[in-house]
Amino acid sequence: AVVIDCEMMMTDDPYGRGRSYNALAYLAAVDFLTGEVLIDRYVRPAGRVTYWNTRVTGITPGKMNAAIKHGQAFESWETARQALWEFVDRDTVLIGHALHNDLNALGIIHPRVVDTGIVTAEAVFSTQWGEMRRFPRLWGLKTLAMDMLGRHIQGSSQGHSAVEDALATRDVLVWGLENPVLLGEWA
Repeated sequence: AVVIDCEMMMTDDPYGRGRSYNALAYLAAVDFLTGEVLIDRYVRPAGRVTYWNTRVTGITPGKMNAAIKHGQAFESWETARQALWEFVDRDTVLIGHALHNDLNALGIIHPRVVDTGIVTAEAVFSTQWGEMRRFPRLWGLKTLAMDMLGRHIQGSSQGHSAVEDALATRDVLVWGLENPVLLGEWA
């Protein structure tokens, strides 16, 4: 299993449809069993960046340009996805928090996924699940990390760390698997 976290920015639509496009800007991947960081790299934006989202991503034009200049960025979202395939195949479980956003940015449809946002919402709302089409609430990773792990994440004024978020996602899932009674009490 591999845990992923991506950071995105807004760019001009590279497909020429005239709308803003949520483009992959950073990819982190962590081995679920060992916690080893597999990927920790910038991704060169496909089009002109219209919104860097620096407050959240921590990515600035200077950081991106330096990463590109020094060969520390994938050339495209496709090359980032190809690098991920070095660690993932159709049988690998992909894990993330609000994972659909990361999969969309990577252009991936995958048959085996675990989303900590959904897993924790299921723990809370499982008795009502049959009556619901959507969960009335999903908890953010920052809240889950604090509640379950006592870990403060995403506190930097410099933006998120994709590796920190991937490791927190991993640890939240491990905590829930190792402590089903405590997960139920949290819920």
